[in-house]
Amino acid sequence: MTADVMTRVAPLGLRFWDEVNRDLVRDGLAVSAWPESLPSRPRSASVNASGVWALHDLALMAAFERGAGDARYWEAVASGADPALSSRRPFVVEVRDTARRFLPVRLRVTLPVRGLYDWPAAVGLAAEARALSAGAPPGVIPLPVAPSRPVRALAVVRAELAVDGDEPAASALVEVFASGRLVGRGMSDERGRVAVIFPYPDTLVVSSGSPLGSPSAGASPSEWRWNIEVVVRYAPPVAGARRGDAPELAAVFAQPPTTALLRLSPEEPLRDFELRHRDEQVLRTEGASDGRLWIRTVI
Repeated sequence: MTADVMTRVAPLGLRFWDEVNRDLVRDGLAVSAWPESLPSRPRSASVNASGVWALHDLALMAAFERGAGDARYWEAVASGADPALSSRRPFVVEVRDTARRFLPVRLRVTLPVRGLYDWPAAVGLAAEARALSAGAPPGVIPLPVAPSRPVRALAVVRAELAVDGDEPAASALVEVFASGRLVGRGMSDERGRVAVIFPYPDTLVVSSGSPLGSPSAGASPSEWRWNIEVVVRYAPPVAGARRGDAPELAAVFAQPPTTALLRLSPEEPLRDFELRHRDEQVLRTEGASDGRLWIRTVI
């Protein structure tokens, strides 16, 4: 007697990356997806022991989920030879963190996806933009850190961003560099608040005027200094975007560099600054009465 075997295909599998702990995010997330044409039909993802968040029972995907998932199945999806599998569909994926470690974001994905979704490759991120995920599994999706996240034994650069000194610069991407290498990045929340949290760099340490060296060069931690550069990327919100919606992560990374101001009069751009060990660096524009960091929009 031969037993019937039933297979089920998950149209989408995702892995999320914590750039502070440098590890997969295995818990605490609320991941949901829905067809772009049917926002009222969301489905929630489940996570397995390997940190893969899988989505099942999605609207409009029943025929795909009933497939065998073998090579012939994916050939039919790619070629459109099987009418039931010929129409791939655009979906919105929303990620929210119930533990408040990360800010909410959205992804736009065409389903089904064979294997794990490779977000950096799918949105065409340059190699340098993926630098913080070095050593991580391929294809992981970096989640932006919430400004309120607790910090222990790590470097922190904070700011409250304002566009031309007026509106909060929400969903701006802030990148921190040491010796030309990307060491940390963060995204601002709806009030323009951002925290970039990262391990202290191994190089560019200045101790009491001594030559550049490493933290183990003999100076006490209170004398350690790092020369740091910040790049702020920002574009005004898309016309018609609904306030309160999570930003699309690909659009956040695609924002152009803008000018952050060190001071207002005379106007001077922020270039680099000195980071001290165990001192949180808060970036502000000199002459701005509200204590925020002003940025100029790109025209």
